[in-house]
Amino acid sequence: MKQRLATVLSRFTLLTVFSHAWVPGQTQKKYVLNLGFKEKNIQTGFYSCDLAHFETIYQSQKLQKQQAFPKRFIYVGRYYAFKGIEDLWKAFIELQNEQPNEWELWCLGVGDIEPVEHLNIKHFGFVQPKDLASYTSQTGVFILPSRFEPWGVVVHEFAASGFPLLLSSNVGAKEQFLKEGINGFEFEPGNVSSIKQALKKIVSMSHEDLLKMGAASNHMSKSVSPKIWTDCLIQMIKQQ
Repeated sequence: MKQRLATVLSRFTLLTVFSHAWVPGQTQKKYVLNLGFKEKNIQTGFYSCDLAHFETIYQSQKLQKQQAFPKRFIYVGRYYAFKGIEDLWKAFIELQNEQPNEWELWCLGVGDIEPVEHLNIKHFGFVQPKDLASYTSQTGVFILPSRFEPWGVVVHEFAASGFPLLLSSNVGAKEQFLKEGINGFEFEPGNVSSIKQALKKIVSMSHEDLLKMGAASNHMSKSVSPKIWTDCLIQMIKQQ
């Protein structure tokens, strides 16, 4: 309701103050079009990770993973219900019960949900960004099961780091960084069975195919960068 009201009032408020809109992706672009901004005055790519930093991580860890791909999923995010973390735990445990395997799930984050206890699930609490590389070197596939995630820069970070991606359909960044079957898989948010199927696809894949997916993620990550962000800003300034 708040957004619908904004589409009516924006012509008397936002559009009298702002000439351009800069948004993360196509979903947000559709919204600002409804607010009344002209398409030529809308830019995407507002959020970017430190691409050079995560490219360094990818290159420095690539050979190690080619020699022995880590059979570990990694989740990085808060322990809150809207992040879908409990859905992920349930799906992973069900898969382990139905199809025992050597894959682990590493979870980095804190929140108001008590960490589940399971032999193959490890919790590391809050990790400083400067220490993340030590975890990416030991894990292989990134998963974000959010029920609500308008974008998610962490997706860009792990794509640039060369990780296959498992993302819920509510993760906004999937439109930019995920191609189904090419560098990962999408699943339904809040649907334990759907998450489990996505996990199962990864578990059944060869190391070679997982490495190809990781390389595809790294390639797609370059579609957004601080350099592109800067060029976009300069372009908008020149239009004034």
